[in-house]
Parts: sequence; C-alpha cells; structure tokens
Amino acid sequence: QRHRNNDNNLRASFGNGNANDDGGCIGCERTSEHTQAHHIQYFEHNGLTEVPNLASLCTPCHKDLHQHDRKIGTPPDGRPRLLPPEQDNSSPPARAPAAARSP
Repeated sequence: QRHRNNDNNLRASFGNGNANDDGGCIGCERTSEHTQAHHIQYFEHNGLTEVPNLASLCTPCHKDLHQHDRKIGTPPDGRPRLLPPEQDNSSPPARAPAAARSP
C-alpha cells in the first residue's frame, strides 16, 4: 500500500540534492539548494516519486502553486515550467476607460 508521507522515497530519488536537473526553481530564479521536489502528477493521484514526475520549486513558488491551483507544463524540451495562473473567466471583462472608448 502506498503511503501519503513519501519523504523516504523523495530522499531515495534525490539523495542529498535535487537531482532532477531543473536548474533550480522552475517558477523563479532561486538555485537548486533552495528547492524541494513537487509531484507534477500528485502522489495522491497515483503520481510516481520518480525524477520525470518531479519538479523543483522553492517554498514561495510551491505555496503559490497550491494556493492558486497553478499547473506545471512539460514542454518537448523536458524541462518543467510553472505556468501562469489561469484567468478567471467567470466575470465579465473590465470596460476600457471612457477616454479609450470610441464615440
């Protein structure tokens, strides 16, 4: 049975460092020593604790990802990218200021 707490699996995958070669946080410029592993496909949804399913995120970017339900893209070059937050399309678009509208 799989356990929710998979810290031992992460240590085994990464050893003492974050070995998935993302080059640091995928959401900002912080270096690898300031990052932690994040499951691209969540562990709770049968995401594997293996390097292809892990991305490096610093604590602020990791919190931002979860708080704003951001996604991680995996482009053809293989380096994961933290995607911008999706726009909320539930509200009507803001009107342009009166000076910018045509008569």
